[in-house]
Amino acid sequence: EDDEEPPAPARPAPTPVGARPVESASTTQALPITPAPQPEPLRYEPPARRVSGGVVAVVILTALIAALGIGLLVFRTDDDPTVTNDGDPTATTEPAATTTAAPATTTTEAPTSTVDDGSSTTTEPATTTEPPTTTEPPTTTTTPVPVGSPGLVTLVETGLKLDGGEVVLFDQSADSVIAAVSAELGDPDTDGGYEEFDFCRGDRSRFVSWGQLELVFTEEELGTEDGRFTQWYASGHDEPEGLVTFSGIGVTATVGFLEVTLGSSLQLVEAIPGDPTGLFAATNPGSGALLNGTTSSRDPEGTVISLWAGDSCTRIFT
Repeated sequence: EDDEEPPAPARPAPTPVGARPVESASTTQALPITPAPQPEPLRYEPPARRVSGGVVAVVILTALIAALGIGLLVFRTDDDPTVTNDGDPTATTEPAATTTAAPATTTTEAPTSTVDDGSSTTTEPATTTEPPTTTEPPTTTTTPVPVGSPGLVTLVETGLKLDGGEVVLFDQSADSVIAAVSAELGDPDTDGGYEEFDFCRGDRSRFVSWGQLELVFTEEELGTEDGRFTQWYASGHDEPEGLVTFSGIGVTATVGFLEVTLGSSLQLVEAIPGDPTGLFAATNPGSGALLNGTTSSRDPEGTVISLWAGDSCTRIFT
C-alpha cells in the first residue's frame, strides 16, 4: 500500500572493542619525541645594600655624643665637687645655678657660702634672700590706765566728795565748804581773801588752796565777804594723794585714757591756734555738769596738765 513507510537502510553492526585489530609496532610508525628545552635555574642574588650618607652621619653623631657623655661623666667624677666619691652619677648633687639672684633691697649684703674642692673655689649665693625691711618711725604706746584711786578728796563735776562721805557742792557757802575740806586735809596752805581778778566773774573772788587743789569762792555782793563755792582747780594728783575723779582721771592721765573713759562725751579741741595744747570738756550725762581740762597734745600719748570744774574763772588764756 501507498501508506507503508520504506524500509530503513541497513546500518553496519558495531564492532566490539575487543574485536578491533591492534596495530603492531611494525605497522605503525612511531614519531620521535623531542623533550622541550628546560631553562637553567636562576640564582638569587640579594640586591646590594646602599647606606645613605644621612644614616652614616647619624651613626657617627651618636657615637660622638656617647663618647662626649662618657668624658663628661669622668670629668665630673674627678673634678666636680658635687659628685660623690664613689662616682655614681645617680648620687650626684645638682650643680649650682649659673644665674645670679637679684640683690636684696636692704643695705646689708646677703651672706654667701663657699665650696672648695682643693682645685677650684665656687662661691654660691645664699639660698635665702632677706626680705626688704622698712624703717618705721618709733611709736610710743601708752596704756590707758587710771592715774590712781580716789583719796581723801575726790573730784566730781558738781563739787567734791570727801573721804568721810560728805559731799560739798557748788553754790554752797564758802565757810561751810572750807570747814569741811579742812576737816579732811587740815588748814589750807594759802588763803588770799576776796580780791578782784579780771579773769573771774563777779566783783571779787577768793582763792583757797591745799597743795595742788585750789578752791574758788565768788562774793555775791560787793564788800560783804559772803562768798559761794564756784570752782575747783587741780594742778596735780598727789598733793593731796588721790586727787582724781571716781574713774581715775587726774593730772598726767593720757588723752587715750580720756577717750576710753569719757567716750562720746569727750570734746577735745585746739586750745591755742598753732599750738599742740588741747582743751577738753566732758559732760556728765546725769548732772549735765562739765569736767574741763588742758592736755599737752591731742594725740593719744598726750597728758592732762590741768583739770577743773565750775566756770567762775578762766583757766586757759589765748
